[in-house]
Amino acid sequence: MLKAGEENIDVAEYHGSEVLKTAQAIHYFQLKHSTLRAEEPWVPSGVGPTIRAFAKRYMEVLAEIGGASLAGRVTFEFLTNRPIALDIEQALEDLRTGAAQRQPIVAEKIARFTNLTGAALKDFCICLLLTGDQPRFTDQRDFLVHESRAFLPGADADAPLHLKELVVTRATTARQSGRICRQDILRALKTEEEYLFPAQPRMEVGVQPIARLQEADIGAAVARATGPVLIHAEAGLGKSVLATRLGLHLPPGSVTVLYDCYGGGTYKRPASPRHGHREGLTQIINELASKGLCNLLIPSPLATPAEYVRTFVSRLEDAASATCGFPGPSIRH
Repeated sequence: MLKAGEENIDVAEYHGSEVLKTAQAIHYFQLKHSTLRAEEPWVPSGVGPTIRAFAKRYMEVLAEIGGASLAGRVTFEFLTNRPIALDIEQALEDLRTGAAQRQPIVAEKIARFTNLTGAALKDFCICLLLTGDQPRFTDQRDFLVHESRAFLPGADADAPLHLKELVVTRATTARQSGRICRQDILRALKTEEEYLFPAQPRMEVGVQPIARLQEADIGAAVARATGPVLIHAEAGLGKSVLATRLGLHLPPGSVTVLYDCYGGGTYKRPASPRHGHREGLTQIINELASKGLCNLLIPSPLATPAEYVRTFVSRLEDAASATCGFPGPSIRH
């Protein structure tokens, strides 16, 4: 059964939890696409029903979550390929900031649509986004292809089709709840969550490993090096402990990823390989991604070793740019 205002919501994104009280962020969207009037700006009467429905949902969520404000936690966004009239944008901006109203007539209409006043009206307007001039359907389709490739090791022509089919099926099948979670997306891309980190470290180094005198010298040698550094020793002399502590002796801003190719001997098992491109490079890339340095890599059974290597090099370049203060990857969802 739909709750107040939900009839005008096409997509809802829940971050952290699907429960309102525990969700870190919630984004509600209404999508409007026009073919015949693509250049015609939206006027107050046109967006009025959407604002009215969003306001009802705002009050419902506020009552369930509690508190006096949803700003910074919940957004209500109207997405359209048509432009938004300037008087609406100005009225909303002044309502958000409390500035002298440049469009008092439009502001009064917005207040009437919402049935809110004072601080409640201001908070709702902070949560409300009217986003116009969005790309057309054909452009959105091209963006889907481009963005899906940004997360895959190679050009999987079927990936965007599977994603689109997932959304269409959930939106139009009565037996489906309409809910799409992370596992659904991964399965549409022919993988599972466990394969995102397929070679987790299994090294046993103790709760409080003992620092060696040579650590600082080795760290300094690594920092000075202009190429790969190979550290070798006989079994039992502390290579694993050194590997876990080496990052402590590198310059500020350095990033270390520890890849365990031995895996406590499990690498010998056919069911848990660690030396393939898919396992090793995916593990390293996604550890970098978990630090916010590059895009996630979703492994694909169709990708070749060469494609994994090319993706790996590209992600390293993104991570290096991010750690050096240059703009990193930018994908808008």
